[in-house]
Amino acid sequence: IEHALEIAVRARASWASVSASERAAILGRVADLLEARRGRLIGAMVLDAGKRVVEADVEVSEAVDFARFYAISFLSWHAEYSSTPLGTIVVAPPWNFPLAIPLGGCLAALVAGNTVLLKPAPETPLVGRELAEVLWDAGVPSDAFGFVPCSDDVASPLIVDARVSAVVLTGATETARLFLGMRPGLRLFAETGGKNGAYVSAVSDREQAISAIVQSAFGHAGQKCSALSVLVLEREVYRDDGFRAELADAAESLFVGSAWKLESFVTPLIRPPTGELARVLATRERGESWLVEPRVSATNERLVSPGILLGARRGSRAHRSEFFGPILSVFEASDLEDGLDVLNATPYGLTAGFFGLDEIEQERFI
Repeated sequence: IEHALEIAVRARASWASVSASERAAILGRVADLLEARRGRLIGAMVLDAGKRVVEADVEVSEAVDFARFYAISFLSWHAEYSSTPLGTIVVAPPWNFPLAIPLGGCLAALVAGNTVLLKPAPETPLVGRELAEVLWDAGVPSDAFGFVPCSDDVASPLIVDARVSAVVLTGATETARLFLGMRPGLRLFAETGGKNGAYVSAVSDREQAISAIVQSAFGHAGQKCSALSVLVLEREVYRDDGFRAELADAAESLFVGSAWKLESFVTPLIRPPTGELARVLATRERGESWLVEPRVSATNERLVSPGILLGARRGSRAHRSEFFGPILSVFEASDLEDGLDVLNATPYGLTAGFFGLDEIEQERFI
């Protein structure tokens, strides 16, 4: 770690002296290499993170978009404004999007003239290495971009070292608070947890809503901060037995299995259930019942089928805690205003969805 940091610090001046047009051109070559190595990158994500092939494929496309977008936008911005690089940036990405998220952080820093150290998530070092190879092969000097795979505790000195100008983190909220506690005043760019909600109006296409709900709640086994977790149904919808039956059928029809099987929709968790996810699997709170009861595979404790929890109460664990697994909590609301109160009463804010045909309700939701 110390050696890698010294190299990155020494390379600051030489990398910052590279012209903006050349740095942007390197990002263009990064995009080209990502496209050329799509199959290899998909395989690495299936192996390392247990991602479905289709989701890994989409992530490669997202990474390509990041590379092209940062190149174009930086040149446009650079033409109007002058800037000074911050220095050396540490990028600490998550395991669940092990290609696009770290690449986005690295390329944003590099194109602006900073040197970068990528500390990949311990669960997905292979994808991180593939990413590093792409950057080096595209022309990023090895002293301007360093790859430092290690455990989180070994990487701790990077957070407190004054030679690190900023940290780009995507991870748990607790991790962001830990970093700031370790180094008050740290320039921290952080995206943390989520408890995302959706509202289904009585005036809506309910079948379309159900299709989108199960995709968002159970894709990647719910292991993403943007997964739908809080579903708020207007009273008429909530009490509609037909809607409940279709929602349950949609969830139960999802194939649960290995990421190597193309038909699998819900793939294994990165680790056996712990924390809030383990608690909700083991115990329900007052008034809650399973519309679809989640089940842990007898042969693989990481394989958990979708769960849909009815009767979730406001302020409960199901309302305010991030489960980070394939669990969807369902709430009843008297109307849109009541539903907005439910959606806005969590400590998180990231994504949200609305299913309704009434334009006035659409505008109010937005």
